[in-house]
Amino acid sequence: MKKVLIVANLLHASPRMPNLTPFLQENGWQATILTPPLTKEARNQLGLGEKFTENVKLCEASYPGDALRHWRKLLYFFGFKRGSSLTEQIKGTLHAHGERSVVNRLLYFYQSLCAFPDTEKTWIKPALKMGRELLKKEGFDAIMSSSPYPSSHVVAEKLAGEFSVPWVCEFRDAWSLNHNYPFGSVRKKIDMVYERKLLRAAHSIVIAAPGLRRMVLAPPQLKMTVVTNGFNLDVMKESTLHPPRDRFVITYTGNIYAGKQNPHVFFRAIKTLSETHPLVREGKFGIHFFGKPHGWVEDAAHEAGVEDLVLFKGLIPHDEVRLEQQQSHLLLNLGWNDESFKGCYSIKFFEYLGARRPILIAGGPPDEELKMLAEELQVGFGASREEDIIAKLTPLLDEFTQKGSVAYQGIDEKVDHYSWRNLAKKLCGVLEETQQKG
Repeated sequence: MKKVLIVANLLHASPRMPNLTPFLQENGWQATILTPPLTKEARNQLGLGEKFTENVKLCEASYPGDALRHWRKLLYFFGFKRGSSLTEQIKGTLHAHGERSVVNRLLYFYQSLCAFPDTEKTWIKPALKMGRELLKKEGFDAIMSSSPYPSSHVVAEKLAGEFSVPWVCEFRDAWSLNHNYPFGSVRKKIDMVYERKLLRAAHSIVIAAPGLRRMVLAPPQLKMTVVTNGFNLDVMKESTLHPPRDRFVITYTGNIYAGKQNPHVFFRAIKTLSETHPLVREGKFGIHFFGKPHGWVEDAAHEAGVEDLVLFKGLIPHDEVRLEQQQSHLLLNLGWNDESFKGCYSIKFFEYLGARRPILIAGGPPDEELKMLAEELQVGFGASREEDIIAKLTPLLDEFTQKGSVAYQGIDEKVDHYSWRNLAKKLCGVLEETQQKG
């Protein structure tokens, strides 16, 4: 059995790393994950299953707290609530909502000066110390790092160089060319230079979507392999959960990015349906949002006049997210209006695949790759304009009115290609090739 040391902030590399790594052992690789300590709350949120605990070794390097920890303590001292987004609380206090608010701008300015390469920079030294101990104690055939947080790549690059072990650098999201990059032009140039310098030491690159090829600043001769995100086929096939028969439920899980995704067009379509379709008009219809609170999204629902139909339920453990998805008639994915995201796939879409429920990709351009993939797999459909959303939803609402359910029509053979087990085989192929060349 070959061994790979994976450097990743497991909580933030979820759901990719916790679901992909347990299947590496089936393909001849034993995974050891070097991560910051996981609190009980984090473990509950991750929902690490029996397969993970049996097949993956977890090594937790001490973590003093991120680069914002002192400011966070100060805000708690002045009465801000723990367990809720401090940024959103400050925005509410100052009545400054939106991603372009003065609160966000000040936060990003501070981070651009004091959080390089990211807010987790305080973990680099403890991670290097434990990583060195592991490499001296055990022989690893490869080192792999996984984003988010460039700090993980920094640790892996140093360890790989010191111990002459080949390094696979994985990008779930881009770094300095990220579609959601928050800092100014000066900091961006610094990040770009540092990213190029760091990746010169990599032996191979793994990316989660084809569009990341143009967004990762690796040397042109370095091979990039696409290993998309996926879903847990075993868990989903064992489930017997079904949506309610007395109420049509649409569910959205995860983050929403201001300026990149636009829920307004979806809410306007729902408003029209609330006036024209009996099912919605009679209140046998609801939209549930799970994830980080976004005041501007709630404002958008209010502006459209559909606040009575929409529930914002906040963050819940990942296992519960899966249950909510399976108990929905339709899963909502918001399209991307940002050209820089072209060719990229959201994690959400692949989680939705496992739920075996129809998917609506609302908003964004009509030729969006995710819309085409959904249609290829026959798991759902895209609708960019308000009238398109209404046209797609109306038959589903009619079907539910007649039958009390909505049929899922995905092609299992094609969908199952994106299971974590099948994707792990592809990743192990990258590890084998890198180890042989390294």
